[in-house]
Amino acid sequence: MDYKKILQNFGVAVLAQGTSVLASCATTLLVPKVLGVAAFGYWQLFVFYTTYAGIFHLGLNDGVYLLIGGQRRNEVDKDSVKSQFLVGAVAQGIFAIIIGTLAFFSQPDPNRRFVIIVFAMWMFINNIAWYLGYVFQAINETQLFSIATLIDRFLFLVALIFLLLAKEHLFQVYVIGYLITRIISLFYTLWKGRDFLSAKCLSIRDSIVETINSVRIGIKVMIAGVASLAILGVARVVIDHVWGIEVFGKISFALSMCNFFLSFITQVSMVLFPALRQGTRQERIHFYERARNCMDIVLPALYLAYFPLVIILALWLPQYRSSLSAFALVLPICVFDSKMNVLGTTYLKVLRKEKILLAVNVAAVALSICLVLLALLIFHSPNAVIGAGAVTLIVRYLVTQHILAKDLNVDTPVMGQVTELAFTAVFVFSALMLDTLPAFAVVLVAYGLYCLCNRRIVTDVVKALKKIR
Repeated sequence: MDYKKILQNFGVAVLAQGTSVLASCATTLLVPKVLGVAAFGYWQLFVFYTTYAGIFHLGLNDGVYLLIGGQRRNEVDKDSVKSQFLVGAVAQGIFAIIIGTLAFFSQPDPNRRFVIIVFAMWMFINNIAWYLGYVFQAINETQLFSIATLIDRFLFLVALIFLLLAKEHLFQVYVIGYLITRIISLFYTLWKGRDFLSAKCLSIRDSIVETINSVRIGIKVMIAGVASLAILGVARVVIDHVWGIEVFGKISFALSMCNFFLSFITQVSMVLFPALRQGTRQERIHFYERARNCMDIVLPALYLAYFPLVIILALWLPQYRSSLSAFALVLPICVFDSKMNVLGTTYLKVLRKEKILLAVNVAAVALSICLVLLALLIFHSPNAVIGAGAVTLIVRYLVTQHILAKDLNVDTPVMGQVTELAFTAVFVFSALMLDTLPAFAVVLVAYGLYCLCNRRIVTDVVKALKKIR
């Protein structure tokens, strides 16, 4: 594996995602100061819908990604890539028209109607842009995808600053800005993929056959990805339906803060996939063990950040004070979903275990539905509903880790898992039941004990970091 290339790609990815995080921070922390709670809820609803845009490419992007993953640009069948791009674009256009038409004639709420129609347009633009973005990632030119993201997020950040300075109180303007910057980013993607787009087209029949083959392979990953989103999506839909748009907006506020961190992790996964595909089995095993050990020690330290975070947010956005307790349940989501993205999803794709990834995520959705309904019936609390989603994500990661450990023939750190679960339980209990200072003290001591119990892993991590230096 070319670690220098990985670090270069990751550096550009971090720059792009750093800009994205700035835009997200401004959206989450500043926009609520301008928009009312209901208007901010509609904005969050639009953002929520965009996370499911990938379902409409039916796995085409993922199929192409898996089929050409690890190849170089000059090795790729560009005629096939272009032909599938055109078939996919037509399909996306049809889906967008259907969604927009249904919303226009069937949605009585004008704000929700607006959100759905603009989402349909955004979905069309996003999915054809992501097709080429997936091609760039597969051929290990992830910098191009990162720059496209950088353009999109930077322009939106600039637009956001102007809107906030003008104290624009209509959420519709922010949604339109979100769409326009995505269109500009699409033009960059098309330019960088012009050699693919200038290739010859296959016959209509061959184009459709190639597309169906990619969909057949990628639909498992696509459904698995949508199922992964649906684990928490079920909880958010229930909250919107039972408690309304204002509570949905407040809970989404907590989850969007979590997404800041998860977005960085997604970039790590993006950079790792082509590098791991090109690596040997032994290199994959070595990286898996080192990455798992490092994440087992570093990520739980996020729990310590909970206490200063909620104090600052309570002072900045007092109208969201009632939802801040949800952060105690959201941070475990950050920890275990990050591990799943880097170690679980990425490795199952690299090893071409799409069926296993699909089975695990679909089973997790079923579990999420059961736990969310139980939480609703027993506790009738938004926090309990989010907690049910968090438990599901933890179970999913543990099951996936067991599957991968068996496939890669590596040991499963049972002691590490037990102590991490215990530490997570201590954090959640302390954050919800104790005052801030005593809770922080308890969690700090608990983290020290957690590191002590896993001192062998700590030692391995320190040694690995010294080798990198």
